[in-house]
Amino acid sequence: MTEDAAQHMSTLEHALEKFARCGGDAIGYCYSPCEAFWIRLQAGQVTRYTGRVDLCDVFEARVFNAAKELRWVHRSKGSGRVAIVPDGCSENRQPKPFHEHKTIERLLWGSVADTHDGWTSVYSPRYGTAHLPLPGVAKSERVYLRSVEYTVEDQYGNVRVADLRHLELFAKEESFERQR
Repeated sequence: MTEDAAQHMSTLEHALEKFARCGGDAIGYCYSPCEAFWIRLQAGQVTRYTGRVDLCDVFEARVFNAAKELRWVHRSKGSGRVAIVPDGCSENRQPKPFHEHKTIERLLWGSVADTHDGWTSVYSPRYGTAHLPLPGVAKSERVYLRSVEYTVEDQYGNVRVADLRHLELFAKEESFERQR
């Protein structure tokens, strides 16, 4: 585990302030009892599609940019375990150094419905609407989450994914022809 990835207790607001100072602008997602939603951290301010965001009900958050990721999980009375993970694995029980890392792209569910003020709304009948902090996406494009997987190899040669760190949201043209 790197020094940056050491885990500490903090409120989410304090953790985001620290991340903004050392990590810069970022995007991320939060889980609360009522909803999951995306946020933007820009110039030290946290916003969501509807404007300012109340983080008091959030029980888990992951905020990221290409260089670092903040992970926060609520534990008790507004404080939670926080880790700021730089490029690399956060696991402290590595059998061996990284075997390799692989960049992956995951398609987010839904089609582009609208773009407004630096946000893109995607919609699917099954999941409803999600507002993503990604500007200027065309209706013909699909939204992806780019992440990197870090693998380790144990003493017997078994390889497993030890960590996954998000890097960015991005959009690209996609052709979805039905295959028979």
